[in-house]
Amino acid sequence: MRCVVDASIWIDLHHGNMLVPTMRLQHEYHVPDAVLHEMKVPDATQLLRLGAKKCELDGNRVLSVVALAAKYPAPSRADLFGLEAARMLDAVLLTSDAALRKAAEKEGIIVHGVLWLMDQLVEKGIMTPKARTMALAAMKAAGSRLPADPVAP
Repeated sequence: MRCVVDASIWIDLHHGNMLVPTMRLQHEYHVPDAVLHEMKVPDATQLLRLGAKKCELDGNRVLSVVALAAKYPAPSRADLFGLEAARMLDAVLLTSDAALRKAAEKEGIIVHGVLWLMDQLVEKGIMTPKARTMALAAMKAAGSRLPADPVAP
């Protein structure tokens, strides 16, 4: 499955020490260059080394981002680059940002979050339910905006 991943997901996965296991899922992960430029932890070099693919938008796509920004003022411009990249690549958008999720859904883009990824890791046997619970606790402790009790131990 082709996925465009925004900064919130990468940050959550980093805090849950889940970057490497997530890359074991057989998804193709794309990151807009606007998102890569803003990433500090994990940084762009680390994400690309792990196998994420840099995605660049051409001039017409950038104009579409400007139009999206006028239509949806809440998501950041970098987030809207992700929405437009998902449209361009016919990909699923992975985000934990509520405003971006709402905009993407209104634009007809399929959206999932970090909990969906974590469920897939368990379903594919890449991690145990206990490891998922520990990773989610680490994400919450680092400030992630996950639901209070996303999964039972």
